[in-house]
Amino acid sequence: MITDCNVCHEPRWEALDEPLYKSCALVMGIAWVTCYAAMAVTNYKDKSFVVTEVYWASVLWVLFDLVLFYQTWLYARNEFTAYPFLRQHTTLLLAAGVIAGFPGILFFLEYAHDVRLGLLAGLVLNTALAVSYVAMLVNRGSSRGQSMVIAVTKGVGSAAAWVLNIGLGYDHKFLLYLYVLNVATDVVYAVGLYKVIRRETTPIKLQYENFK
Repeated sequence: MITDCNVCHEPRWEALDEPLYKSCALVMGIAWVTCYAAMAVTNYKDKSFVVTEVYWASVLWVLFDLVLFYQTWLYARNEFTAYPFLRQHTTLLLAAGVIAGFPGILFFLEYAHDVRLGLLAGLVLNTALAVSYVAMLVNRGSSRGQSMVIAVTKGVGSAAAWVLNIGLGYDHKFLLYLYVLNVATDVVYAVGLYKVIRRETTPIKLQYENFK
């Protein structure tokens, strides 16, 4: 059982009285709300879906996750044209993912003594999500279902959470590793997406001249 990754101790709540950490909490909240709202809008506009995790930490995130989960179910088939099995069994696979994933998260929370805050579970999920974004961009080869607003606000929210969590006293080496990996992957995704969008918006003639 995990006993020394320092996610089970009481947070240093007094840090929230300090301007730096109070600002980080505000930036984190605004960034992630903006990110999730942008996901929903982009999904609807492009009739696509952006990868997200189902992690119900509050009523607000439940609402966001339900909307995004519904959009994933609604539009996922549009992205699986090259994968007949995935296209035909989208509903079954999504249901299986929720059924298998939900108890897994609960067991992990208990195992890591992380039930009250869900800090470690959230970090692991967010890091996996960051890696999934890079994979999504590479697989699609376009900006469909994605936007720089999503990329930037996710990265900013993750970075602000990193600083805030350190202020709250969660600074174990493993957590620091996840913080760095998470933010670094967000940066890689944002840079990659920016280049893809530039390529898509560059006139064909200019692309040809640059190629030469």
